[in-house]
This record gives sequence, structure tokens and C-alpha cells, in this order.
Amino acid sequence: MTYLVTKIAVNEKNKSHYHVHVMSEEGEETIFDIHEDVLVSQALRKDLELTATDMEQLKERAELNQIYQLAIHYLSYRMRTIKELGDHLSKKGYDHERVGQVVERLKQEKLLDDAAFAAAFVRSRKNLSNKGPNIILQELRQKGVQRQTAETALSEYPFQDQFDNALKAAQKKWSQQTRKSATERKQQVQAFLLQKGFTHQVIPAVVDEISTLDDGQEREAIQYQGEKALRKYQAKFEGHDLRQKVMQFLYRKGFTRDLIEQFLQEALDDE
Repeated sequence: MTYLVTKIAVNEKNKSHYHVHVMSEEGEETIFDIHEDVLVSQALRKDLELTATDMEQLKERAELNQIYQLAIHYLSYRMRTIKELGDHLSKKGYDHERVGQVVERLKQEKLLDDAAFAAAFVRSRKNLSNKGPNIILQELRQKGVQRQTAETALSEYPFQDQFDNALKAAQKKWSQQTRKSATERKQQVQAFLLQKGFTHQVIPAVVDEISTLDDGQEREAIQYQGEKALRKYQAKFEGHDLRQKVMQFLYRKGFTRDLIEQFLQEALDDE
């Protein structure tokens, strides 16, 4: 069966695309919406005769170009990973093989590059968030970046930058715990930084740094916690038993023996 190109018109909604009207011998019309690149590469013109093979090739080229243009539009908003783009195109209902062909073309054209994406992603997270490298690694893996590629990209987040970001986050957390012992505050800051994705190399260094900032608040903290313990136990205990209950309470809160003894002496022994 042969086909005849009967009309070629510019797509008014997209000037880089054309409507190509093709009529079969049986009088059945097919209209292709193709990019100008396909028009030129296929040397399409009015009254051109096409074979069945030509038609199949035209359909394939038209669909590939349609997928390609959709991919370019999707990439125009921001960088994407190979997985993100593949998932987006597949959700549009396109054939997996066709999507793969477009992805390979974009990779060759350097418009799709997971290594470049990962490096840019790490720099952005480093500069605009307080997330540690472990969380960033998880995010990259969720976006489909291979582990080795993601780990290589983390070189964009050196130790000093990790330390600075972790310290900033830790200082805020530390300042919110002024009525707790230094030990308990350290434990909570360590857990907080671990949750944020910072490493065991960075966390101890940060905790050592912030724990020296305001150790003078330790006495104020034990005064608060000690009085809290007294209010809790005085109704049920007295004398030695009360002293032991308060001491156990303050031990659990992370205060030192010397500081506890000093508080108990001032609060109970001097009464």
C-alpha cells in the first residue's frame, strides 16, 4: 500500500511543529504532529508518495520526537535524574523502548547526567539546608542515582562544611535545653545531629565545641531539676529516702556526683 502527503501546515500553537496530512490508497487520512527536525530529515513535502515502510518510520520518528520534546520541556524547569525523567515519560504512557531511546539521546547530548545532577544537588543541600551527608545520600538514592555516583558527589560536601552546618544546627538545639544537664544536652544534640544525617566523625567534634560555650549554666540547670525532683517526691518521702530519690533523679538527668551533693547539701542539709 502507498500513501500520499496531501498537506503540510504549521502548528499554530507551536511554530516549530507541523501537521502532516497523509492519505492512504483507500482514502483514510492520518495526521502527524511532527517537529521541524523530522520534516527536514525525512524530506517531507506535499504530493510525496510514501511506502508502508516509510509510514512506519515516520510514525516512529514522530513519536520519538514527541517524547524528546516532552523530555526537553520537563528538563527545562530544573535538572533531573535518569530515573526521574524515565518515570515521568512512562507515566505519560509511552513505550518503554522508545523512552529508553530518548534517554540515551539526552545522555549523549549531555542534557541528562546523573553525576552532574548529584554534584549540583549536594552543593544545593550543603548551602541551603542543615542536612548531613547521610541524609543527602539517601535522597540521591531515592532519585535513582547509583550509590557510587552519589558517594562521589559527596566530595562537594567536605568535613569543614559539614562541621559548620552541624555546629549551627547544634547551637540552636543546645540553646533550647538550658534547664538540662550538660550530659543530657549532649546526648540530645548527638541524637539530633545523627537524625539530621551527620557522621560519627563530625558529631563528636561539634558536641565538644558547643559543650564549652556555656557550662556555667550547669548550676542553674541542677537547681531547676533539683527543685522539680523535690516537688515530685516531698509529698511521699522525707529524710534519707527523700535524699535518695532526689539523688537518683538527678543522676538520671546526667548531673555529676559533686554537683548533686552540693545541691542536696544546700537544699536539704541546711534546712
